[in-house]
Amino acid sequence: MANNDKLKTIVTVLVVYGLGMLTCAFILQAIFWGMAWATPEESAGARQAASQTNWKVFSSEEGNFSVLFPAAPQESLHMPSNSSLEDTIYAFRANVGAVSYEVSYNDQPVTHPADTPEALLNTARDRAMAELSGQIAEETPNFINGLHGRHIAFTIPDETSIGGKVGTMQLCLVDNRLYQVAVIGAVNEYSRTDAEQFLTSFTLIDQPNVEARVE
Repeated sequence: MANNDKLKTIVTVLVVYGLGMLTCAFILQAIFWGMAWATPEESAGARQAASQTNWKVFSSEEGNFSVLFPAAPQESLHMPSNSSLEDTIYAFRANVGAVSYEVSYNDQPVTHPADTPEALLNTARDRAMAELSGQIAEETPNFINGLHGRHIAFTIPDETSIGGKVGTMQLCLVDNRLYQVAVIGAVNEYSRTDAEQFLTSFTLIDQPNVEARVE
């Protein structure tokens, strides 16, 4: 009889222990799956919040423009090999992951005074696409502060990036000065929202002469 009582006690202990272990396993599994589902969303939200808070206004008095950059830009100069054909290009670029945000400008030489703003923009567009090996996907007129401009969406074949690269460029002609505002990045990292925020934030500090505006 005593042996039966001991056996029942042992069985009861084992059952209780087993149920306890099973309960712990379910709890741990629930925690694991909860983390697995929550982490990507929380990380995405954190990245988005960090991205939004890092955007800061950058102004260039010499360039006469201001724009929102997602990170501190680096300035560079592109010296032309033949200064009689084109002037120095001033560029400001910030890289965030595999995406670059850039504003550049240069003063167009007055070699062909009869050239219309549209002709100058066509030349600038063709040159930019040639340098980037880009293919235009969409092009529309775009006026900044009433000035002649173009909005260009394009793709760039790139073996180092899955799906290649995409970009959006905004051209703006002010008298003889050409501004290029562009966002270029790998397809899996490019954000239309960020690109739109960058491009639409571009503005001129001092407004040009009325003659430069689109009538």
